[in-house]
Amino acid sequence: MIDSRLTVPARPEYTRVLRLVADGIAAEAGLDMDRIDDLELAIDEAAAALIEQTDSEELLLTLRREGPSVIARLSGDRSDGDLQIDALRSVVLAAVADEVTIDRGAITLRVGGSPD
Repeated sequence: MIDSRLTVPARPEYTRVLRLVADGIAAEAGLDMDRIDDLELAIDEAAAALIEQTDSEELLLTLRREGPSVIARLSGDRSDGDLQIDALRSVVLAAVADEVTIDRGAITLRVGGSPD
């Protein structure tokens, strides 16, 4: 599997760029529009958490297709500590992502489509 990686400044206005790249990978994976929207929202929430809780200057988004799913991992260049996800953000992430993992300052999301 080949990972796609994108680095952007850790500023809210750049989350749009992260979403656009994720949209392309998700479309290639065959996700429908509802699941692509879910992936966008999950990336927004994860990026916001990293921006709010770390002093990172850059965000790194790594995307991978796995079958009918897209795995998105977001991390910051200075985010090696524990991230705390508040209750509302946890509810949103749980609603839109099939899996959410928070580990060593990174947030990994899996959003899938229907199995072939």
